[in-house]
Amino acid sequence: MSNKVYLYRCIRINNFLEGGVPSSSIFIDAKRNDGKKNDGCSVEYAGGRTEDEIFSNFKTRFLKHNNYFGVTRLSEDKVRTIKNLDVKSAPSKNNLNHALIYDIHNQEISLVQARFLARYCEIIQRTIASLSS
Repeated sequence: MSNKVYLYRCIRINNFLEGGVPSSSIFIDAKRNDGKKNDGCSVEYAGGRTEDEIFSNFKTRFLKHNNYFGVTRLSEDKVRTIKNLDVKSAPSKNNLNHALIYDIHNQEISLVQARFLARYCEIIQRTIASLSS
């Protein structure tokens, strides 16, 4: 049994390079419309849930957008091996398991950092649509 702490991120169809390899765009935050700086890349801790429960939660929240493709997982330890990146818990009213991958110098995640994150993540669910109950 592994003691690793995993982080999960739902991914869009256009977040892949040819051949199904994850793109760094998975971890590049979309620009905010209000002019404020992004706080980091949103991920989720398992929070005592099974991966099936995590998939089901993502399915409920994101399938309605019709452009979500699956779920990636990476270990919190791997994130911290990338220069200037860290992880912090950032629970919200609607999501107690929410966390952020962020740059410790208050910068947006760089392309180089995002490439490392993409290299370290693993795709654990290829299509949320296949999770139908």
